[in-house]
Amino acid sequence: MDPLHLPQFKKNAKEENAKIVYVDEASFRQSPTLHETWAPVSHQPSILSTGQRNTQKIFGSVELYSADFLYKHREDSFNHETYVQFLDDIVGHYYKKGRR
Repeated sequence: MDPLHLPQFKKNAKEENAKIVYVDEASFRQSPTLHETWAPVSHQPSILSTGQRNTQKIFGSVELYSADFLYKHREDSFNHETYVQFLDDIVGHYYKKGRR
């Protein structure tokens, strides 16, 4: 990245060897969306389905300069407590004593 185009906090972080980490969460549904089908005229279409709604929940983080990627898969739901737990986990990965 060209240093002239970086906001000041990013310049300071790079000079101090600090880490800037972007964090997000995502949910991925594993059930297909049924929106269109075909059937002969006068025959009701039938689509078999398990009736289960499985969703994968992922927290992820990327460090700005190294592109170091961390993620955590969750079986249960997202909430503020699970988000804070993920933040605690990544702080443990990046934190070094004597450094911001």
